[in-house]
Amino acid sequence: MSEQALEKPKKVKVITHSDLDGHGPPILITDFYLSLNSEVHLNIEHISLYEKVNDAVLNFIKWKDAASYDAFYITDLSVTNMETADALDVFAKAHPNIMIHLIDHHKSALWLNQYDWAQVTVEDAKGKMHSATDLVYDFLTTDLAPRYEQALLNEEGRPTWQYMNDVNASAFADIIRSYDTWAWQKDPENKHKEQARDFNQLFYLLGGRLFVQRMALMELSISMQPHEKMLLEVDNRRREHYLKKKKHYVQEIALNDTDTFAFVEAESEKNDVCDMMGEMYPEAKFVVVRDHEKIGFRVRHGDYQVHKLAECFEG
Repeated sequence: MSEQALEKPKKVKVITHSDLDGHGPPILITDFYLSLNSEVHLNIEHISLYEKVNDAVLNFIKWKDAASYDAFYITDLSVTNMETADALDVFAKAHPNIMIHLIDHHKSALWLNQYDWAQVTVEDAKGKMHSATDLVYDFLTTDLAPRYEQALLNEEGRPTWQYMNDVNASAFADIIRSYDTWAWQKDPENKHKEQARDFNQLFYLLGGRLFVQRMALMELSISMQPHEKMLLEVDNRRREHYLKKKKHYVQEIALNDTDTFAFVEAESEKNDVCDMMGEMYPEAKFVVVRDHEKIGFRVRHGDYQVHKLAECFEG
């Protein structure tokens, strides 16, 4: 689309992931567009399996009503083959009136930056790792808001949100970034290390729908309420018992004469299980967690390309 002032939006489509970082972008997008038009229609589709992204994108652009949308976002996910990317590119060029943006932070999607509608950024020039949520926040506040004549901007040129304030929105985006990139553990200067884990835990306890309602009703407040703290405490006790049980089933497996990886089967608490495995086998190159649906890889040392292993399993 050209850089001229945009008309009041009426319909917005979002295809996004189903985890915490997948829910962050539509929360921000919804509130931003509601600040422009209180009657805007938001069509949000959460996808849990990456292999379904291509079909979801193709289904939308082939839909007879797709041309009636003002904006189409794909966040925290990416199309995975050239055929789908080319089809989306053809659609974008045939509908210059539709704002199309794929915003992602996964290294495996960097090849999509050859397209005008793709913004895939893993880290910035200073080495700061990004999540989809903070990339979407930066896009909405820095790039998009000034293009809407009806956007209410504050003295700093930031949008005045419909339900939340920019301080909360900025903190919300950084909390999710901190958790999703492990900055809450790896960066001693991270200012949201306390909230990052709590927010992810609360997200999975409430489920996506209730979490979205909670954030909207509380204007993205990052302060845990007393009943939420109690809920987290009870869940922490349950998680500790689960990890203690899983510890007996972790295996160290040889990759070659010098390198190993750790493996275990686990249906839940995968991030904590990975941490536990890393503590048990600190020299392991990576850890692998398998459940009944998929296999997850997490690198532990150096630049071991675990995404190449994942690709062997169509991941």
